[in-house]
Amino acid sequence: MRAQIDSCRARIARIRCLKECLKCFAAVKPFPNYLCYTCREVEFSCSSSYLASHSDIATYSNHFFLPDNTDLSLTESLKYVIPVGTVACDINTKFFCSGEPIFTKYGVWQKLFTVKQGTGANVTTKEFNPPVWVLTQGTSSEEPAYLEPENRSHEIHSSFANNWKYDDSIPINHWMSCIESQHSLTLSRKAFVAPADTDTVSELQEIPPGWSSECDEQLVHLLADNSDCNSSNLGTIKNYVDQITVSTTCGNDDENTLTDGNNETFWESDGNHGQHWIRLKMKKGTVISRLYITLDMDDENYLPDHVVVAGGDLDDMNVIADCRIDLSYTSGVRDECILTDACKHYPYIEIRIKSCKDEGIDTRIRGLKISSSREAELGFSVNMFADKERLCRYPALEGYNKKILYRRAQIIQRLTLLIDSVLNFIVPSWNTDSGSATLVQNVKHLLPLSTKRMTLLDSLIKDSESRESSVSNSNFPKVVINRRTAAEHRANPSADPDGVNSVFHQIYEGLKQRSSDERPLDYRWPGHCSQWWECKFVSEGIIDQGGGFRDSLCDLAEELCPSDPHAPVPLTLFVRAPNQTSSDGNTSRDVFVPNPSCTKFPQYSWLGKLMGACFRSRENLVLALPGFVWKKISNEKVDWAADYSSVDTAEVRLLETLETTDQESFQAHFSERTWTVTLSNGTVKELVDDGENTPLLYEDRLKYGKLAREVRMAESDDQVRAIREGFLSVVPEAALNLITWREIEIRICGNPEITIEELRKSGDGLPV
Repeated sequence: MRAQIDSCRARIARIRCLKECLKCFAAVKPFPNYLCYTCREVEFSCSSSYLASHSDIATYSNHFFLPDNTDLSLTESLKYVIPVGTVACDINTKFFCSGEPIFTKYGVWQKLFTVKQGTGANVTTKEFNPPVWVLTQGTSSEEPAYLEPENRSHEIHSSFANNWKYDDSIPINHWMSCIESQHSLTLSRKAFVAPADTDTVSELQEIPPGWSSECDEQLVHLLADNSDCNSSNLGTIKNYVDQITVSTTCGNDDENTLTDGNNETFWESDGNHGQHWIRLKMKKGTVISRLYITLDMDDENYLPDHVVVAGGDLDDMNVIADCRIDLSYTSGVRDECILTDACKHYPYIEIRIKSCKDEGIDTRIRGLKISSSREAELGFSVNMFADKERLCRYPALEGYNKKILYRRAQIIQRLTLLIDSVLNFIVPSWNTDSGSATLVQNVKHLLPLSTKRMTLLDSLIKDSESRESSVSNSNFPKVVINRRTAAEHRANPSADPDGVNSVFHQIYEGLKQRSSDERPLDYRWPGHCSQWWECKFVSEGIIDQGGGFRDSLCDLAEELCPSDPHAPVPLTLFVRAPNQTSSDGNTSRDVFVPNPSCTKFPQYSWLGKLMGACFRSRENLVLALPGFVWKKISNEKVDWAADYSSVDTAEVRLLETLETTDQESFQAHFSERTWTVTLSNGTVKELVDDGENTPLLYEDRLKYGKLAREVRMAESDDQVRAIREGFLSVVPEAALNLITWREIEIRICGNPEITIEELRKSGDGLPV
């Protein structure tokens, strides 16, 4: 009971801190001290593996001087830094370093303040002022650590007990624990926090000159594009483990199922309550950064709810992690992290299942995953921010040196870890109609870095599936489609203004509920459902076993957003964006926007349902919509200059010129302008009463610009609202809040970028 209370307090503390930090993030202000906290001194000692072949360790002036974009080996590259000297080391040598490591492509670096050598009364101390740098871990995960921390955490765990406590004699030395202590709702005294490294804290709090929200957003995308935040392949355990043994097995559900990569199989124990374990014999030098167990939330009382991880030799194991499994997810397969940053090599790792859900006796584990590369854990290194070819895709970041970008990336990663720790508790309660709308929008910029959101997203999608689907493999709705008349309509849309002969309209009418006895389609089909209706093509000898259905989706999308820039638009739901006919911009030249004059809201809503069905499945509906419209659908904040340029770049530039011009230029170029604005479909809208006959004066240009922006950005709000309503009837809003507009677009329309590896997987005969 005490552990559960402490866990709830810690969770509330993190949520309170998160709200404060997100305000700072949105306003581009320095983050609080406790998020930036870095312990000044952490005690290290040489690893036994290092001492077996070395008697000293080198110190360097500054790791940031290491060369970038080179293929030099570690030994060759270290010639470019200024060596300070060496420190003799043995089993009794203690190194006192900063608590925040620096990651480069050459390894892990720590700032060294003090070295103590000897024992008892013969201890000698050497201070480094200014501090020097030592390499504590090489690049390879197989390479043994040079230095290992003496104490991983201030938390003291009891080996085979369900309780844990903070030991007041050991000070807090981690930023997450500092957050929990400072924001915890408790009447007891706060835990003692170890002195901070003020220089590092200041660097993490620093706002670089000229830094903006756009810089943060591009930095997040840079980190996400160069890391595997959402990859389910966290690492095959066979690369790091020599042998796996288990306490007991039930039938054929043995330890081999833990490494077969199949979530349908599982290891099941067969023994006494609280005595189940999995033992891993680690390969020499392997240092675990993250250890995961794969669980299926449908396993009910076979699910472990308390897991202890121990490490060491078989006859001398110490508990290194105590994990309470979050069972708030109601369904789905997910990876649960039970160990983070083991810091040193352990010959054996033992996963002990202390208890199961609802006092279950035996347990089921469906897989094990290990991440052992330190750089992969962070997803970035200092050197990444010096790669000019990489940074050119993120223009807002150009001009900043690698140290500034790395420090900012570090604090953004901390904020992301804080979000991940409470994500499943705050997302389901998000409601964009309430006061938390700003919180949702601020968090969305950071979500591409989250490692837990996709698991939560899959859980939300699965929980909202139709339990008794009206679509089954043997009972598809039948839709009759005449593609000949649809082709005639595409060639001459003016002959059929309502688009009755279009594929879109034929499917829309064909899927309508015909009687009260007929169950309407809810479009929340299970993910395994690969066909939603069966097409009967008039005068075509096609038996639809899925191909015809996908053809109908392609035809429908082509009618909404024709790929041919010269073809007429068959339907009135969308119009070509002004960017298609303007030469002012070189991006978003093929996009469409909802027609501001179209009032076919039921059809917009149905389209939203189709988009939601594609979001839930592997089917695609290729709609060429600008980022501005996708942001509106996902309820993200939109900006005139940054976002509306994807619709009408010429109008954005014109209003900017109008508002900043002098009076003489205004008379020369804008003297005939009235209080009107032209919408995307070509219609003219008055901004004031009798605006068409009211000339615009120079002194009113700012007011005109403000009104024009408001009208243009809201011109299709009713249509987008109908699409969004249909979409949210199929996809839970909480799921929509978990991903960005770009990810929504890719899930619905497909990814336009195909890697060589994906191309090889999708076809035969391609070279490997």
